[in-house]
Amino acid sequence: NTFDVIICMSTLFYLKDEETVYNLLKEIDRVRKPNSFIYLGNCMDYDKKSVAINLRKSTHSHKSNHLYLKKNFFKNYYKREHTKILDNTELDISFYTGQSYKFSVYIETKKEQVLGVDFHDTISAYPTYFRRLMSGWKGQRIIITGTPKSKEEVIIKDLHKLGIYEIIHYDKIEYGYEYNKEDMNYSHFNRMKLHKQKAINNNKIDVYYDDNPFYVNYLKDFCKNVFQPILSNEYIETFNNDKYFCCNLQEHQFDHLKELENKIKVYVPGTFDMFHLGHLKLINKIKKLFNCKLYIGVQDDESVKSSKGKYPIMNINERIEFIKNLDQEHEVIQYNNMDQSEVLKKYKINVFIIGPEFGQYTEHQKTLEYCKNNEIKVKMIERTEGISSTDIKNRCM
Repeated sequence: NTFDVIICMSTLFYLKDEETVYNLLKEIDRVRKPNSFIYLGNCMDYDKKSVAINLRKSTHSHKSNHLYLKKNFFKNYYKREHTKILDNTELDISFYTGQSYKFSVYIETKKEQVLGVDFHDTISAYPTYFRRLMSGWKGQRIIITGTPKSKEEVIIKDLHKLGIYEIIHYDKIEYGYEYNKEDMNYSHFNRMKLHKQKAINNNKIDVYYDDNPFYVNYLKDFCKNVFQPILSNEYIETFNNDKYFCCNLQEHQFDHLKELENKIKVYVPGTFDMFHLGHLKLINKIKKLFNCKLYIGVQDDESVKSSKGKYPIMNINERIEFIKNLDQEHEVIQYNNMDQSEVLKKYKINVFIIGPEFGQYTEHQKTLEYCKNNEIKVKMIERTEGISSTDIKNRCM
């Protein structure tokens, strides 16, 4: 169960130490609702401990040990909440001598907006601005980088050089994946934007800052607000001088619309039964070879039965859904004709991907003839050696 109001009255001073209090507050966090009220009544004030001890000699016949807490303990714990601390001297209960050394804490919990900030060329370009923004932000603060976790020490060191520290300025870093700048191509943009989108979704980020207009244009649909810092002369100069600055893609760093317009349309058909490593490598290789919008054709069940003599293990819906849910950007098409001419015409395909076995049927020859007559490039890509759907099926026998 969770609760709208939690009252903890005259309890904390009976606990052993601050660690026990901390554990209690964590338990309260577990059972409170997102928008709730917490009242911690009659806490003994550490700064008034001597006053309390002297008073209690005359009011309490038995000596006892109590836990005295500093007000800053609660201020620090609830620094992301709306917190008010009241001295009990403000209460109209003059007959109660304990009021002179006790205080109460009132906490109103509200969901604060989560902030996300790109590191390289955003925080690193404007460290003073982001130090101020992040240190004063009420909600959680996430730094997003494309740098892999293996280089965590480097990232932390670079942040420290900029005066950016955990807890003070950020709560968490979302790391990227392994890659070499020298090997980067246009697929890096798409992979990176999906990495950033995933970080935004997983952390429920409301407000996000990024220097790259390509990512800003894409991520604006996944946040309440996405901002791009205004470019400075120093930023532009660095961009012009450093070939690895801003993703190593100078010609399209700021002209991302042109990059999108110039994407060619690539089509690869197949059965894709029992989707395996070879299929994945094929898709990744196409993405690496071409700056493209990829169309993946999946042959339906009856057509597979007609051409291969038996139905696939996975039905058409299962195969299509599997490919749709890969961490890639592509469009999935269902087809039932061995001749791919209609698909090529409908989607205005520029490059047609085939395997080494393509051409054994009359319908294949018709497709190749259509490509020749319509200036569609045909690219043959070899299968991944040592793996196939047939091989996997035989292993299962």
